[in-house]
Amino acid sequence: MVKGTAAVRIMVTMLSIMLIIVSLRLIYVSNIQSKNIIGTSRGYSGCDNCGDTWNWKKYHIIDYSETSGMFPLCEECYQKLDIEKVKHYVRKLAEKGNKSDRDDYNLEEMLEYAYKIIDKEKGGEGE
Repeated sequence: MVKGTAAVRIMVTMLSIMLIIVSLRLIYVSNIQSKNIIGTSRGYSGCDNCGDTWNWKKYHIIDYSETSGMFPLCEECYQKLDIEKVKHYVRKLAEKGNKSDRDDYNLEEMLEYAYKIIDKEKGGEGE
């Protein structure tokens, strides 16, 4: 009887631990969702890859000229994505900005500059 009771106690303890882990994960996910809802309601944009908003997530600045930069991705996504995917998001954001009536906005020059920076930072051809 003692062995059976000990086994039941171990199983109950293990189930309790698993429930705690699941609960903590749900709290973590809920916390992130809350931060994004708050950021969006306050007018923050966010990472084009993961969607997390700039009110709480660190962004990665990619220069597109000597004096200007953009941040289409958070630092975490910038580090984990491959060069081509990063360039995709840079182009996407740059094309969004290209719809302005500014005379000094040269999309191709801007992208060429940004791509060289990305290649250099991520170990691509531009080194």
